[in-house]
This record gives sequence, structure tokens and C-alpha cells, in this order.
Amino acid sequence: ANAERCLQKAEKRKFTTMGSCTVTTNTMSREDVLRTLHSDAKHLQMWAIYPYGGLGPMLRRFLFGDDPIQPLSFSANKPHAAKMYRGSLQSTAPHGIRPLANSSWSTYVEGGYNAA
Repeated sequence: ANAERCLQKAEKRKFTTMGSCTVTTNTMSREDVLRTLHSDAKHLQMWAIYPYGGLGPMLRRFLFGDDPIQPLSFSANKPHAAKMYRGSLQSTAPHGIRPLANSSWSTYVEGGYNAA
């Protein structure tokens, strides 16, 4: 449970903060980036991986289709982070690719992806 909270905090930080390094002098805030992506109907999934191999809730959703145990919440001054996070949890966002790959592979390989 503690590792899960740590991974979720890492995912939330990725939605709400940006590093201090910039490539150009024309910088955008994280909210501006997320607003632009959202208006272009793009999904940005922020993944966290624990040093010992644990996967964050968003990565587990992408790979296995698992829903997060506790959804993230964002402050009112981060509306685009909240929109992007909610959009990443919608059925239109990529999720459950491993079971999908397994069912696709089972057409070609007996036992599916797991047997390969």
C-alpha cells in the first residue's frame, strides 16, 4: 500500500510540475502543454516505475487494463492536469494492451503471447 501511494504521488507530480531544464527560451507551463494536448484530443499518460520493479497505476492500466485503487485528485489551479488524468482513464485511451496482444497472438501461437 505504501509503494502504491509513492507511485501515485510520482504520477501526480508528473502531471503538475516540470523540471527546471529548458531546451529553448520559449517555455510553456505544464498546464499550457496539457491544455494544448487536450484541445488536440491527445492523451498523455504519466507513468511511474518503482526502483524494484513495481508499476504505477497508470502503467498497469495501460498494460493490463487495471483501474487505479484510488484515483488522483488535483487542486483547482491545475484544471488541465485533472482533465488529462481523467482523459487517460477513459475507455478511448489505450489500455489493456497485454491481454489484447495475448488474444491476437493466440491466433498464430498456441497459448497466445504468454506461450511465446
